[in-house]
Amino acid sequence: MESIINVKINKLKDHPFNDILYDKINDPREKLMKSLITNKKKYGYSNKEIVYITKNLYILSGHRRKWASEESDGKLDELRCVIVNDHEFNPKSLTDPKLKQIEIDKLDEYNEPDITRNQTSWPVILRKYSVNNLNKFALSGKYFTPKERNNWAAEKCSYTTDSFKKMTQIYELGRHDLIQDVEKGDRSVSKAWTIANALQPKVKLKYDPKRMNWVEFFINNPKAMKRVVKYANDMLRQSFDINVNGKKIPLDIDHGHEQNMISTNLSNFYMSAISLVLEEEGFKSCTPREEAGLPDVRIKCLSKPGFEWERIEVKVAKFNGHGSSTKISAGPGATSIVPHSFLIVVYDPDTNRQFVALSDLTKNDWTRKGTKCSMGMNIWADNHLDNCVIFHGAGFIDSKKVFQMNMDEVKND
Repeated sequence: MESIINVKINKLKDHPFNDILYDKINDPREKLMKSLITNKKKYGYSNKEIVYITKNLYILSGHRRKWASEESDGKLDELRCVIVNDHEFNPKSLTDPKLKQIEIDKLDEYNEPDITRNQTSWPVILRKYSVNNLNKFALSGKYFTPKERNNWAAEKCSYTTDSFKKMTQIYELGRHDLIQDVEKGDRSVSKAWTIANALQPKVKLKYDPKRMNWVEFFINNPKAMKRVVKYANDMLRQSFDINVNGKKIPLDIDHGHEQNMISTNLSNFYMSAISLVLEEEGFKSCTPREEAGLPDVRIKCLSKPGFEWERIEVKVAKFNGHGSSTKISAGPGATSIVPHSFLIVVYDPDTNRQFVALSDLTKNDWTRKGTKCSMGMNIWADNHLDNCVIFHGAGFIDSKKVFQMNMDEVKND
């Protein structure tokens, strides 16, 4: 049997994490306050539903009853409580994510869905998910994976995985007005998601046959090619020089970054380098820094309304011996692209050498397998070696019809 005690409301303490899980400001409590006052007059105590508290008087379940009592102009001064003997609020949880998760889970345990507050309403469940997701990042440096998100939702509510995914995205965009619309039934989840992302019906853009010939441009501007390679590798070297306590972290044998980050970083560095050089050459260019999903480098001043962006994409791969074994990777859309320019970068991380070339690529260059596409450098050479411009290094097809890349050292000058 639970031992019920009466505790003055001025002795009860709000759990520090309750405010991040539940919205106190926008929580209507007037009806609850009137009910508590009526109960006190009728039964001699205000709350039929017990308030659960820790040994050090922090509330686990019953914050709304405490808040309503505090707002009663002195008509309510105590609540019936039960002390949860196996738990005491730990102040260290305010700075320790592991202990914080224990407190969050305990609050969740004592606030299962009930008639007082709908724990699975969209505003509540999304706020809970966000808190747990952020604390997972604090613990591990990673947010929930899609699978972990779906498992969490399946355990906590009955919404479909697609609806929950879309609503979390709406929450992350800060569109709480749309979340309220969905909760009230004024909008469907899909409609709210479309509005939150400002999605317009897709318009099929036309291919511009008179687009810029970037191979010809760079052939006529050899100094611009050299600057692209120089700028990208200046950025790469600076990234390698990140220093903590005398250790150059990125390449440190014990504490360094993952090898695949070299490809990712080099791709970004060449992307920025091309954009910078084009700007120096008088073009208005930009990267997708604030608009993920757009082409790597867009040349806005040459782009025409209704047509595909004037653009240059960047693809980077690690050298794997020769052309047939060195492959460039891309997303599933590569097999449906219209022809446009790509900067191909192949690097040898062990010797600081690179092969860099620019050519147009078409959908026929790519082979799709599942959700990924690839292009062997031998395929690239067969299709484009005669109509490309090589920025750095050299390449030729040998007597065995294998594409060989001469990887030139990138000098620090």
